[in-house]
Amino acid sequence: MTKVSESLEVLDGPWSGLSWDTGLTAKVARLRRQPLQSLGVEDLRMLIGQEVGLAHLIPLALDVLEANPLAEGALYPGDLLSNVLAAQVWIAEHDTLWERLLRVVANALKEPCLLEPSYLPLYQRLGQFAQDQFSD
Repeated sequence: MTKVSESLEVLDGPWSGLSWDTGLTAKVARLRRQPLQSLGVEDLRMLIGQEVGLAHLIPLALDVLEANPLAEGALYPGDLLSNVLAAQVWIAEHDTLWERLLRVVANALKEPCLLEPSYLPLYQRLGQFAQDQFSD
């Protein structure tokens, strides 16, 4: 179990980051020094999207998504679930997390608002996820 009072820097060690300095790498570096319990939806979305600290962040993101499958950061409604789905190859290697993700997806698909235009990016990601599951 992840110690949410710790930071990714403590849990995973120093981060090499990228070889160039950008606003994104600076923000990721800053977020890696924060205790996990202080990370918000947008922070989780961004870090997971950069594939940083997945072993610690995916369980936290699933906690959020189990309460609200359409939780959103700064991009669009459902963007946290969209980024978690993008990490499905990593998640599939962890049975308990995979089962949790499937339940979150099932709950998200029950949401009638998915048909609203603002949910199109998430709807497309869910469609790709379904296609990945049923194609050989």
